Amino acid sequence: MSTIEDDVFYEQDELDFEELIEKNMDSNFEDDENIDKDLLSDLEEYEDEEVDGSKEKIKREERLQQKMNMTKNPLTSVSLTATKDEDHIKRRVAMLCSALGGFDLNPPQDYILGIEAAGCLRDIKRLLKVVDEEKNVHVVASACHDSGLLINDLVPIVVQFGTTDVANADPDIIKLLLSCLELITKLMTPITLGNDDVDDTGLLKLKRAQIEYKHRLLHYKKGKIFKYLVALIIPVLQLERSEVTHRDNIILNLCLTLFTNILRIKPSDANTAKKNKSHVINVFQELPPGILEEDISLEVVLEVYRKYKILPIVQTIASNLSNEFESRILGTACLDFYYYSFVSVDPKSLVDDIGKAGNALDSLPKSAAIADARDETNDRNVSNINDRLRQLKMKEKENIRSFKSKSSTRHAKFGSLISVQDRKNGTRVLSGQDKLRDTNIVGLLDKNVSKIESGKIFNRINKKENEGHEKIVRLNIRSRELLSKFVQDFIENGFPIVFREMYSMILEGLVHPEEKKIYKLDYDFFFVVNWILRFEMCYQSVHKRGLRTVSKYKYFYCCFTGKTIKDLINVFIPTYTKVNYDCLRVTTCVLKNILSSALTIHSYENFEDSKMLSDDKMVLKALVQTGEAVLRLVFEIESEVKSLLRLPQDAHRRSYCLDWK
Repeated sequence: MSTIEDDVFYEQDELDFEELIEKNMDSNFEDDENIDKDLLSDLEEYEDEEVDGSKEKIKREERLQQKMNMTKNPLTSVSLTATKDEDHIKRRVAMLCSALGGFDLNPPQDYILGIEAAGCLRDIKRLLKVVDEEKNVHVVASACHDSGLLINDLVPIVVQFGTTDVANADPDIIKLLLSCLELITKLMTPITLGNDDVDDTGLLKLKRAQIEYKHRLLHYKKGKIFKYLVALIIPVLQLERSEVTHRDNIILNLCLTLFTNILRIKPSDANTAKKNKSHVINVFQELPPGILEEDISLEVVLEVYRKYKILPIVQTIASNLSNEFESRILGTACLDFYYYSFVSVDPKSLVDDIGKAGNALDSLPKSAAIADARDETNDRNVSNINDRLRQLKMKEKENIRSFKSKSSTRHAKFGSLISVQDRKNGTRVLSGQDKLRDTNIVGLLDKNVSKIESGKIFNRINKKENEGHEKIVRLNIRSRELLSKFVQDFIENGFPIVFREMYSMILEGLVHPEEKKIYKLDYDFFFVVNWILRFEMCYQSVHKRGLRTVSKYKYFYCCFTGKTIKDLINVFIPTYTKVNYDCLRVTTCVLKNILSSALTIHSYENFEDSKMLSDDKMVLKALVQTGEAVLRLVFEIESEVKSLLRLPQDAHRRSYCLDWK
């Protein structure tokens, strides 16, 4: 880590480093209580007896030195380039993690908390804030991984000391669980490749660490940690609107953020290189030993979320925004959860299995319970086998591609030798397993291959998450059924509310922009709206025409209002044309799908309704009028139509404004 100039924390030599840490942590004590600025802030209410903080910490340090006999992973060796300050931070974090507690070596090998466990967690949180967040480094997070904090301490603590009866639990235990939740959420904050503030080696290490964290959360005692995280949420959901405090909203936000980060963290699917640097990050090394990509796939995450009823909880929070919960805090968290649930899935693949998934109007918890109890039929088993075989074939192709892209020399292609006898040239020896797949061996030998092309080491595709070019994954039948029900439940209960709350927030931010506006929220919102519209259009295309099918568009009235259409044409699209191509692209897709939906609705104008009830006729008439009104709104003003036709002229521009930090 390079020394930061103009920084008091790293350049004051008059004081000992330990004193600087204590002084800096004390000066930030009041900042930890500012929840409005930092949603992931401390949740404890500090007592009056902690006034003399410095003396208390000194006494604690003396006791911690005596408690170093706890079992702990050894601290990894510090590299030669590490500074003295980093050394001090690593030793301090290792000491705090060791004093936090450890497993008893005697059966039943329970986790034993240290005497100062709560204080250790509080000190680690402050170190993360003072050093990592304020200095924009990852020293403390790296030290936490070296000491095995999340894997060996935080997760076992929550699983062992968690309780489903939160109302009658010990308040100190609840504070301990909330501290663990906050630390897990901080350590699980995804790191974006290409951050100039961190060297490549350290960045790759942290990416690999987060893969380990995700695997630990999903598989430690079959994901039992989520049972106790949900137990922290349930009491808040049972409160009346007047009883919900700001602290309760923060707890919900922490849980939603953690659930979203688990969806978001995954190995990169391409190699990236930095300009003016000879070292290239090989992202295929991100998977730690013993962890397969299938172990942390979207299918595994969805299955764990189904098991512990996390999906219905997210739907409950989203459908009660503004009425029960604070939209400014939880609206963005819900939107992020939906975005990362949908971003790598093709909506058409979910619609294909809707007919097999049962009644779409069934509630998700009930359907999930039925899915647990039912027996798989022979047809289902065959379909699962076919899906698995297809996935294995795709994985084989990907392994071959990755092997070739990482082969730096021709020696990497050795492994098979074949002797070819030719009448003209005699005997030749062909090396390389991939060459055996070519049936025309003689033609392959005579082929001239470019040395530059054959010596290519890395596939330098710089895929950015913010551009939305996500790799589409093919889910198995069970996951597709679960996700399709989740989407339909969201459309019928939460989509209009999330659209209304987030639309007003984004429009306000666009009309009155900040000094340095970040367009991540805009992109996520319009991506989710566009994805849901595509899902509904696919649903309409595979089902028989009728009132029951077309009436599902009543949940999209929020997209068909005159204000929404006008804002899309006159505010969002012109603004994004100037500043952000990615948002422009997805917003234009939203407008296009709104028009397509309006055409579908309007096509029911001459639908046979002689056998329909009078109420159904009124519903159908209202829908047809809505579709006609949308078409009139878009094409009634010539200038607006011309502005839309000019969009392809600027389609070659790419945005550099979207920043996901």
